[in-house]
Amino acid sequence: PKHVFDDPENCSNYFCKRKNLGEENHVIDMKRIGLWDDIGSIRSALTYHTESLMFNLNNNAAENYNSILAKFVGGKRVNLCLRGSYELRCNAAVTAYNAGANRFSLFHKKVVKKSPGVFTKRYIKRSQQLSDSRRRRQLFATPVQRLKSKNLLVPMRTMVLLT
Repeated sequence: PKHVFDDPENCSNYFCKRKNLGEENHVIDMKRIGLWDDIGSIRSALTYHTESLMFNLNNNAAENYNSILAKFVGGKRVNLCLRGSYELRCNAAVTAYNAGANRFSLFHKKVVKKSPGVFTKRYIKRSQQLSDSRRRRQLFATPVQRLKSKNLLVPMRTMVLLT
């Protein structure tokens, strides 16, 4: 930030041509009144959260729960006026948030009082593998997302000029 506020002392010669212009250095004044420390703390907070800001991630528990609840509620397609309909969906969302893919096994054990069958266990294992691979892909994803050619919208006039 020093370069922005007319203090090019740490800039490289190939990058900055302002070293010998004799401009007024505002950084000294900002340090004197305490504004420079505020800028530094804001910069530190931004650099701390850079990765989640770049990938548009969210680790807020309330927002994660609300996204799961929205999936279970089903939007405007479901009649929520029926008795217990919304409450049942909220309870299912809480179970899904707390237990993840294992919620089917927990529900089965609670209702039937025995372990679920082979197919349910296979489904749970597959769901956990999918969520693990999705999480791994997010960890090693590149920050630049490439646009597919079918997603690019070019006006017809431009298309005529290009050909």
